[in-house]
This record gives sequence, C-alpha cells and structure tokens, in this order.
Amino acid sequence: SDRAMTESVDNNPLFLTLKSSHKLLFKSLYTEEGYLLCIPPDRILRGVEIKEPLIRSHILKPSPFYVGQYVSLSGKDYTTGINTLVPQESNQQLYPIKIIDQEDYYDHGSAKIKIMYIEQRLDNQLTSGTKSLSNINDKYLNAMTLTSYTSIITYLLNFEENLLILKKIDKMVLDVKQNYEALSTPPQSLKQEIHPVVEFAETNLAAGNQYLRYLHTHKKIEFDHIIESYVLHPLHEVIFPLICQISSVSASDAYYNQMKSSAAKLTQTQLGIRSELQYPFLEAINELDKLPEHTSPSTKLICLKETIELINSAIETKYSKDESVSIAADDVLPLLAYVIIQSQNTSLRANLEMMEEYVFSPEIRQEFNYHLITFKCSLTYLASPEFLKHLNTTIDVPTALLTNPSNGPSPTSQISFTPRTPRGPPLAKNRSTSTLGRTRSKTWGSKLKILLSGNY
Repeated sequence: SDRAMTESVDNNPLFLTLKSSHKLLFKSLYTEEGYLLCIPPDRILRGVEIKEPLIRSHILKPSPFYVGQYVSLSGKDYTTGINTLVPQESNQQLYPIKIIDQEDYYDHGSAKIKIMYIEQRLDNQLTSGTKSLSNINDKYLNAMTLTSYTSIITYLLNFEENLLILKKIDKMVLDVKQNYEALSTPPQSLKQEIHPVVEFAETNLAAGNQYLRYLHTHKKIEFDHIIESYVLHPLHEVIFPLICQISSVSASDAYYNQMKSSAAKLTQTQLGIRSELQYPFLEAINELDKLPEHTSPSTKLICLKETIELINSAIETKYSKDESVSIAADDVLPLLAYVIIQSQNTSLRANLEMMEEYVFSPEIRQEFNYHLITFKCSLTYLASPEFLKHLNTTIDVPTALLTNPSNGPSPTSQISFTPRTPRGPPLAKNRSTSTLGRTRSKTWGSKLKILLSGNY
C-alpha cells in the first residue's frame, strides 16, 4: 500500500529537525488546535538543508475564514480534496498534491500531533502554466524546451526514483543495438524492436514518478517527447546510417545537394516570393542547418517547427507595429524552398524519413503534422518541372522523386506554383507565428490535395 511505502516519521529528516532544533514550532503542533504537520517522503528530503522556512511551509493551521481550508505558517492557502491537498493561488493554478495517509502521532505517549503524509514537498509545487525555465534541474519546466540529449538525461536524473528504470531502459536499448549489429536488421524490423522499449519506458517512468505521471496524464506530448528522445538518441547512430543507405533516400539527397548548388544564386523573385515578403531569413537558414544535429525525431520536428516560425518572424521584422502583411499558404512553399536551398543541410530526405517513420507518439505526430507536410511539399516543389525550369543546368530527377513520398503518382506536372494574391485575413505583426501559412486560398486548397494525394 501507499502507507507501507512511507517511512516512519521518527526517522524523517524534516520531523527530526523540527523536533530537535525548532522546539517552539514543534510545541505548537500539539498546543494549537487543528494544527497539522505535512511530511514528504524521506527520499525527497535527502541532501536537503532543512531550515525554518521549509519547516513553516509544512505546518498547516485551519483557515480563520473557510471550513476545510488551511493556511501554512509561511502564508500559503490550501484546500483539502479527495486524498489531495490543493494549493490555492490567485494568479495561477497549482496542481493537487496526493495525500498518502494521515495519522495521529503521540509524542512520548501523551501529546497528540496530527500527521499528513504527502507525495511531494509543499515549497516546490507544479504550476499549470506554460512555465519555461532555463534551469534544466527544475522539475516543472516546459519539457518541449529540452532539445538536447544532455538536457533530457539531466532532467530525468533529477528524480532518484528513475534511476533503476533508466538502467533497465539502457540495457534494452543496448540489446537492440547489439541485435542489429549481429543480424543486420532491416529498417522496419528495427522499428518494431524499438517500439517495446518505448512502451516499457512510458509505462514504468509514469508509474514510478509523480511528475512524469502528471505529464503523462495532462501534457502527453511533453511526456512522449522526453521518453522517445531518451530511447532514440543512443539508437540514432544505428537508425540514421540505415536510413541513408536506402537507395531512394540516398538518390534523393544526392539530387537535392546537386540542385542546391545549382540554385544557390536564384533570386527570391525567381522562386516566386512576393517582394513584400523577401528577406535574408538567416536565422531560419541557421536553424535548418541544425536539423542533422538532433538525434531524435521529436527534437528534429521541434527544429523544423522553429525554422518555419523564424521565417514568419523575419517577415514581421520588416513592418512596424501598425503595419501588417498577409501570408497565404501559397507563399509558404517558395519561402521554405528558399531557406532549404540556402541551408548547408546535406541530408534533407534522410531527416524527413526519420521524422516520418520513427515517431511513435500520435500526439507528437498531430502537433507537428502541419510543419512536416509543409516541409515535404517544399521538397516536392524543388524536384518539380516548375522549379527546374529556373536552373541553367539540367539535373536528372531520380525515380524516387518522380513519385511523391507516399508512393502515389507524381503531382508536380499538375501543379502551378506561380504566386497568387492571398485571400485570407492579414497576419498582423504581433500575431502568433504558428499561423504561418494557415491562411489558404481556394487555389492552394486544391493544390494541397494534389500534393498529398498519397496516404494523406
């Protein structure tokens, strides 16, 4: 049971420090009516310097105004729910703290102290806002800001209860790598071997850790990002070379690299970018250059999303607060195509393959579906006759690019990418960058259906 997992209060660091070094506060627990002491697990307090402010935050007294509510001696308000203690804040929502058990403790057989065993510290609470902190040791940050393996593993190692599970996951990952090296596993079989590891990590990390369990329940995409990145990073050195060896992928990347060399001096006007949208887009280009550096599909997708949003923000910098510019989906293809041409990324198709094939989470797929489709359509455009006519040299388009990535018929001969006047509402300078290209004209709607005529 939960109570069986709770250590004796007599050995709890907070209780021992309170009793031995803060005698007046300790006395208040049995002389003041209704006072109770909240005790978090020993493991959470291990290595923590227990001073009076921390102790006061764990002593609650009845609210003078509301029945069933409490106020800590540090001034924070709480309401009791069903097996929960709910913090009350006027400017933000704080998540409930699980009550493991309650008991009456008798000190030396006479003085009664009400004890409430809780799952976490009261001076370190989880907020519901999108609080993004730079300190990766913070358990409550926006997990989508963790885009390197170092930051993700540092975050997971904050929780002592994760250590045994992480070791088991590491062993399972190592087994997958060794099986591949011994058997030369084909890509689809490798994916099937990875999936159970991801499922094991999801189930066990959520079961053994309250913070990850909260993410699993309320912010699934953040939870999946952490889990899949942790599992897939050490496998990147196996997966990515395997993808690059696929003949259609290697032929496609060879084409794109040759094409980029020939197209490097094309003007933005030649690419169909309207004059009011033209800009150097250096930040977006630099971001796309980082795509191969990311070692999990979700971190690659975050990078791709950031690239597209940087295109939007670059255009916004051209206009004052009182000005606005309309960006239709017709504009997105040539804008992203320009960034792709100018980037130093030499593995565009391989990165696309990994982002498509090695994401296990439906939530991640849904979140980044727009950005992935936009990227695919831009790559399709860069192999189309409409684009190739601008080059001064002839480049053979490989067979893999004469059909779309979903193995449907080639869309390029049916599509005109001539810029058209956007028909959607203007995108104001202060508008969210995530709306880039969401304003679609009727013309674009029909073009998009043709481009995605495979499995979409």
